Amino acid sequence: MTTETVSRYRFPGVDGAWWLGLRPLPLIVAAADVTATVLALYVGAPLPVGLLILMVGAAAVLIPVGDRASVEWAPVAVRTFVARLSGAHRWRATSALQPRRPVATVLRLPASFGHQRVVVADGVGILDDARAGTLVGVLGVAGTDRFGLCEPSEQARLLDGWGSALAALAADSRIARLQWMERAAPEDRDASAWMRERAASGDPGVAGYLELVKELTAQSTRHDVWLAIAVDGTAGVDAVPDTLADVTARLLAAQLVARPLDAVELPELLRRGIDGSGGGCGPTQSLGPVSTVESWEQVRTDDCWHRGYAVTGWPRLPLTAGWLEPLLLSAPPDVARTVSVHLQPVAAAEAMRRARSARSRARLDAVDRARLGLVDSARVNADAAEAAAAEEELVAGYRLHRVCGVVTVSAPSATALDEGCRAVRTAAHTARLELRPLHGQHALALRAALPLCRADGRDR
Repeated sequence: MTTETVSRYRFPGVDGAWWLGLRPLPLIVAAADVTATVLALYVGAPLPVGLLILMVGAAAVLIPVGDRASVEWAPVAVRTFVARLSGAHRWRATSALQPRRPVATVLRLPASFGHQRVVVADGVGILDDARAGTLVGVLGVAGTDRFGLCEPSEQARLLDGWGSALAALAADSRIARLQWMERAAPEDRDASAWMRERAASGDPGVAGYLELVKELTAQSTRHDVWLAIAVDGTAGVDAVPDTLADVTARLLAAQLVARPLDAVELPELLRRGIDGSGGGCGPTQSLGPVSTVESWEQVRTDDCWHRGYAVTGWPRLPLTAGWLEPLLLSAPPDVARTVSVHLQPVAAAEAMRRARSARSRARLDAVDRARLGLVDSARVNADAAEAAAAEEELVAGYRLHRVCGVVTVSAPSATALDEGCRAVRTAAHTARLELRPLHGQHALALRAALPLCRADGRDR
């Protein structure tokens, strides 16, 4: 009797700590607080005043609020407060009733979404992102629909094929960023259109069949997967179709079938992600919403409510290939759920420098903890082990990527949004993912969930 070995996968930590578990902003504030305390005592301030300054700074750095240090909420809170004072949290497009000249205009996203425009090359829809200097093409991807029913060894083999394709894409100098998206939403396609067009009217059998199809469609969920490819803009628009063809060939070797979206499908995908309509866009229509209202807990575009979550913690224990199934299979009724993962390849030389820096930082942190009498935790020990193994993996030929994960939930009402978010967070917890609501930044999460290959909304 033979025992089959099941492949396991491990994720590194993503807490971003620099020293003694402190991230950059808390560390800077702590240093400034100590400096202010010393200066206050040096100029003759009473000792209670110096202690008060030190205690206020320590509280801002060490007391967590919503899984963050208190001081880390300051930039978001200030930005939200300024936006409300200036009215920037509300946006309204030019009235649709305003007369326009009957000339064709370029389809373009609003400035708040990046101001990309849709261009066409060889029938392929391409997003021209002049601010980021990239050209983005989107592929619709389909693989096996029985992944969850496969044996663990078969799941590992399929996942290894995608990993090999990803490593090849990371080595392609033309590709600046990858974005993988999976969206689960209520089915909005007419599954009985083919039958209605061809069946004889008045047939009771056909009528019963159409009624059954209607009932099943109302309860079904549509799952779609896309892969957005950001190509260096210096290559020109005409080079994007060739790059997408190369990516398609590499995915086919991994048993993934992909095809580029054309100039009609790409705007429909963007509209579906923004306001849930998915309607077509004419030559004089905008890709963006008519109105946008941002609040601390969600963002509303037209009649669609959105709430975003950042993936702040990946599982630290070894996992099998199907570990993400609870989240990907979660589909709350009347709610659209999108999982978006951004991957930015890191050059081999830079990756090696990062690995060496992380290893040195882990050793220095261990020495400082021992000197200060601080107790090590399981997270600290895991970070040290991963830093030691990262350099060896790079030497073995693995590629390093910057990873950003965002989960967004869209619903037609605030009540449905709350119910859908509870279900999605429960599914994420089952998959051992740590989700943090992006309060005050839900518009940023919505942009990251669109196939724009931009995770932060800033120019790069």
